[in-house]
Amino acid sequence: MSDHKQLASLIELFQISPSLSFERLQLALKLDEIVLNDFLMMLEELGVLTARCDKRSWSLQKDTRMLSSGLINKALSNDAILKVYILPPLLTVNSTNQYLKSIKTKLLNNIRLCVTEHQSDGRGRQSKRWFASIAKNVIMSLQVRLKIPPAELGGVSLMVGISIISALNELGVAGLRIKWPNDIYSEGKKLAGILIESTKLVGSSVELIIGIGVNVKVMEAEAEEIDQAWVDLESIVGKKWCRSTIIATIMNHLVTNFVRYEKYGIAGFQADWAELDYLLSKEIVIISAGKCVTVGVAAGINERGELLVRTHDSEIVNILSGDISVRRSD
Repeated sequence: MSDHKQLASLIELFQISPSLSFERLQLALKLDEIVLNDFLMMLEELGVLTARCDKRSWSLQKDTRMLSSGLINKALSNDAILKVYILPPLLTVNSTNQYLKSIKTKLLNNIRLCVTEHQSDGRGRQSKRWFASIAKNVIMSLQVRLKIPPAELGGVSLMVGISIISALNELGVAGLRIKWPNDIYSEGKKLAGILIESTKLVGSSVELIIGIGVNVKVMEAEAEEIDQAWVDLESIVGKKWCRSTIIATIMNHLVTNFVRYEKYGIAGFQADWAELDYLLSKEIVIISAGKCVTVGVAAGINERGELLVRTHDSEIVNILSGDISVRRSD
């Protein structure tokens, strides 16, 4: 049995009984005392369990519900079930993107999906760190092969962002926008982020790893480490969320939109983008390598997914994704 399955079984016992003794846990799980103690200490460090009575009794923190590949699979569409291979959920990993990169076996299904309860060293664009408490947020990466020319890679993150918003709309979250090229915003605050990495060319296809992080419930400790305005789903909608359902719904929309993107490219999403463009008509500053390179008004995107900026002398400048940051000017 994998560590994650053992840990998930351990947490399931606490979901049945809110407080359990070390002896009862050892008897139920049939684990060596040292192994069980290591698991308990790990879960305490990650904020899942609270120790009592000199660590001979343990209690589960409230609202802890582990990811389930079964629940994810149950919520997938018929099309997605055929195309998505779900790896066993991980308890903790340095980075889901890096984890997928480390897998050497051939990509048999169209899509390989990796999800984790906790990510210790996640990175976004410009190497900005992604923070995540255990069993609170959506941390997922997928490896996918798309039949597109390399020239169309620039629009993939926009398509993924549109897919995430469509999925969250389906789940009852309204008013979301995309801040070019890869952030999802609600009322001017970041809700989700995307990191696209191109791994290799395979014939006429491009193999990509797409990392997605969605704030479901941001804990106070991690909130103190975030250096930008943020928001989470619980504060937007005011309810508890099943993260497995969120993941499956995002995958359903991605599977549909991958096909659409292969056929039409970003041109097939221009109408969606026009409705969801957070920066459109805003005065912005383009920062590259720590220096201001362009100031102007955001004017949408072109057929390659590049940001269009109208400068103060009415010149239209194309901005490539991948090597810049975009900030609203104050």
